[in-house]
Formats: sequence, structure tokens, C-alpha cells
Amino acid sequence: MSQVSIPWLPRLQKNHLEVPSRATLERWIRWHRGNPGMDARVLPLVAALNARGIPTWGSCDGHPDTFPRGVWYPWVYLGDDDIIRDRRGVLRRRPEALRVDPIALERAVWELIRAWYAIREEPKDEIYPVISPLGISGSQALVPHGCFPGGGAHRVIGRHLGLKGRRDIYERAWREFDPFTQWLMHGTSPEGPVSPPAIDPRVAVRRGTSCT
Repeated sequence: MSQVSIPWLPRLQKNHLEVPSRATLERWIRWHRGNPGMDARVLPLVAALNARGIPTWGSCDGHPDTFPRGVWYPWVYLGDDDIIRDRRGVLRRRPEALRVDPIALERAVWELIRAWYAIREEPKDEIYPVISPLGISGSQALVPHGCFPGGGAHRVIGRHLGLKGRRDIYERAWREFDPFTQWLMHGTSPEGPVSPPAIDPRVAVRRGTSCT
């Protein structure tokens, strides 16, 4: 799982429906590859959202085999955290003026999802990307349809599904999330897992493999 504050969070922009430049995308990939808690498969999705001006503050690949630790499907927390780390490494509270409007954020992400499925015609599975609220905090998450992060119901559902069921949902979710990620990155949507563009090999790559 990744829950890291970014000092230069993207601001919501009117051009979020435009394909990001390669330089912008690579900048975000470099940033997230330097985060030791970032799961590898969700990294391109988070970087692509950030490159389009969508701020995020947590993410996970999904880990069906580690239940009850973590969840078995991918998720990305949208918006900005209350606490940020400035360029000197000092933790401080984010000024209200720098907070993202949650209504504008939700509208922007839904516009991306609708634009994607206007090209894809229709979801191949009912487990497609949607926005889900996170409790009463006002935060939101990008999750597979029918999956809602947090809450005691997770343990009940996870036990009921069993390992085979959790793995099935994980794979079906990524069959939709992978081409959605590709479209966010490049405006195209080939099938299969997504690989981010190659970047300077001198950049250290540190990846996490677990979700809390």
C-alpha cells in the first residue's frame, strides 16, 4: 500500500481529459518509484491520474492471498491528505486554500471514466472502475464496482468468497483497470497488463508488495 504525501500535488485542471505529455507522466512515475510503499501494478494508474491533474493519497494493487490483511482488489484514494511533508521534510497541516474541492474532483474522475467507456463501448465485466465514498470523511476512492474499502463487512465477505473467489475478483478487476490505465496514460487501450514508459535507469526503483 502507498500512503505518501506529495509536496507538489497536482491541481484539478480543465484539461484532465487530454492525454498527458510524456515528460509529465515520467515525472510522476519517477516520484512514485521512489516510494518504497508503492505497489507495482497500481503505480502506472496512480501516475496517470496525477499526470492528468487528479490528486491521490493512497493506493493498493489488491492482495487476495493475504486476507484478512488488506483487501483483494485494487483501489486508489482520491484527493489530498490533511498532512503534507514540505520540501524540507517537515510535516505540517495542509492549508485550506490548497485543499481540492471534493465535488469538482468527483466530477473530473467521473468524466474520465465516462470518456473511457465511450471508447470501450461497454464494460466487459460488472467489476469496472467507479468512485466510492469513504465513510463520512468526504474522501473518495477509485475502486471496482461493488467493492467498497473499509468496514467490518470486508472480513465477512472475504471469508465467504474464499481464496478462489478473491483471486477471481482481483483478476476481473484488473482486466478493466489495466486498459483504463493504458488509456489514461496514452489515449490507447491494448489488452493486458500495463507497463509504464521506460525512464532513466539511474532512477532507483523501490516497490512495496503488501497492503495494510
